[in-house]
Amino acid sequence: MHRLMDKGLEQLTAMVFKMGEAAEKALNVSIGGFVRGKDTSEDVHELSEILVSMTVEVEEKAFGLIAKYQPVASDLRIINSHMKNRLRLRKIWKVCMGYFFYMQTSGWA
Repeated sequence: MHRLMDKGLEQLTAMVFKMGEAAEKALNVSIGGFVRGKDTSEDVHELSEILVSMTVEVEEKAFGLIAKYQPVASDLRIINSHMKNRLRLRKIWKVCMGYFFYMQTSGWA
Protein backbone atom coordinates (compact mmCIF):
# COMPACT_ATOMS: atom_id res chain seq x y z
CA MET A 1 0.00 0.00 0.00
CA HIS A 2 1.33 3.40 -0.96
CA ARG A 3 1.13 6.23 1.47
CA LEU A 4 0.35 9.76 0.35
CA MET A 5 3.80 10.66 1.61
CA ASP A 6 5.36 8.24 -0.90
CA LYS A 7 3.63 9.93 -3.80
CA GLY A 8 4.82 13.32 -2.54
CA LEU A 9 8.39 12.04 -2.23
CA GLU A 10 8.26 10.69 -5.78
CA GLN A 11 7.08 14.09 -7.01
CA LEU A 12 9.85 15.83 -5.04
CA THR A 13 12.43 13.45 -6.50
CA ALA A 14 11.20 14.18 -10.03
CA MET A 15 11.36 17.93 -9.35
CA VAL A 16 14.95 17.74 -8.13
CA PHE A 17 15.88 15.58 -11.13
CA LYS A 18 14.42 18.18 -13.52
CA MET A 19 16.25 20.89 -11.63
CA GLY A 20 19.48 18.94 -12.11
CA GLU A 21 18.84 18.71 -15.84
CA ALA A 22 18.25 22.46 -16.02
CA ALA A 23 21.43 23.17 -14.03
CA GLU A 24 23.42 20.90 -16.33
CA LYS A 25 22.04 22.68 -19.36
CA ALA A 26 22.81 26.09 -17.86
CA LEU A 27 26.37 25.04 -17.12
CA ASN A 28 26.85 23.66 -20.64
CA VAL A 29 25.46 26.82 -22.24
CA SER A 30 27.51 29.09 -19.99
CA ILE A 31 30.82 27.28 -20.40
CA GLY A 32 30.17 26.64 -24.09
CA GLY A 33 29.64 30.33 -24.70
CA PHE A 34 32.72 31.17 -22.66
CA VAL A 35 34.92 28.72 -24.61
CA ARG A 36 33.59 29.79 -28.00
CA GLY A 37 33.57 33.48 -27.08
CA LYS A 38 29.86 33.78 -27.89
CA ASP A 39 27.31 35.86 -26.05
CA THR A 40 25.01 33.40 -24.32
CA SER A 41 23.74 35.94 -21.82
CA GLU A 42 20.11 35.65 -22.91
CA ASP A 43 20.12 31.87 -22.63
CA VAL A 44 21.96 31.88 -19.31
CA HIS A 45 19.60 34.50 -17.90
CA GLU A 46 16.55 32.52 -19.04
CA LEU A 47 17.90 29.30 -17.53
CA SER A 48 18.77 31.09 -14.31
CA GLU A 49 15.19 32.29 -13.98
CA ILE A 50 13.99 28.71 -14.47
CA LEU A 51 16.41 27.43 -11.82
CA VAL A 52 15.36 30.08 -9.32
CA SER A 53 11.68 29.23 -9.76
CA MET A 54 12.45 25.50 -9.52
CA THR A 55 14.39 26.11 -6.30
CA VAL A 56 11.36 27.80 -4.78
CA GLU A 57 9.04 25.00 -5.95
CA VAL A 58 11.27 22.29 -4.47
CA GLU A 59 11.52 24.14 -1.18
CA GLU A 60 7.75 24.66 -0.98
CA LYS A 61 7.08 21.01 -1.83
CA ALA A 62 9.55 19.75 0.78
CA PHE A 63 8.21 21.94 3.56
CA GLY A 64 4.65 21.13 2.49
CA LEU A 65 5.35 17.41 2.85
CA ILE A 66 6.81 17.93 6.30
CA ALA A 67 3.89 20.06 7.46
CA LYS A 68 1.17 17.95 5.89
CA TYR A 69 2.23 14.37 6.56
CA GLN A 70 4.51 14.55 9.62
CA PRO A 71 7.02 12.16 8.07
CA VAL A 72 8.96 9.48 9.91
CA ALA A 73 12.75 9.63 10.17
CA SER A 74 13.43 7.74 6.92
CA ASP A 75 11.16 10.13 5.01
CA LEU A 76 12.86 13.12 6.61
CA ARG A 77 16.25 11.81 5.48
CA ILE A 78 15.00 11.68 1.89
CA ILE A 79 13.59 15.20 2.13
CA ASN A 80 16.84 16.41 3.70
CA SER A 81 18.91 14.91 0.88
CA HIS A 82 16.71 16.63 -1.70
CA MET A 83 17.13 19.94 0.10
CA LYS A 84 20.92 19.47 0.08
CA ASN A 85 20.82 18.64 -3.63
CA ARG A 86 18.78 21.79 -4.20
CA LEU A 87 21.56 23.79 -2.55
CA ARG A 88 24.22 22.05 -4.66
CA LEU A 89 22.31 22.82 -7.83
CA ARG A 90 22.00 26.42 -6.74
CA LYS A 91 25.79 26.55 -6.44
CA ILE A 92 26.07 25.32 -10.03
CA TRP A 93 23.70 28.12 -11.02
CA LYS A 94 25.99 30.61 -9.29
CA VAL A 95 28.96 29.29 -11.27
CA CYS A 96 26.99 29.81 -14.49
CA MET A 97 26.13 33.33 -13.47
CA GLY A 98 29.79 33.94 -12.62
CA TYR A 99 30.83 32.98 -16.15
CA PHE A 100 28.03 35.13 -17.51
CA PHE A 101 29.13 38.23 -15.58
CA TYR A 102 32.80 37.60 -16.34
CA MET A 103 32.03 37.47 -20.05
CA GLN A 104 30.05 40.68 -19.84
CA THR A 105 32.65 42.62 -17.88
CA SER A 106 35.70 41.32 -19.72
CA GLY A 107 34.32 41.92 -23.18
CA TRP A 108 34.65 38.28 -24.25
CA ALA A 109 31.27 38.25 -25.92
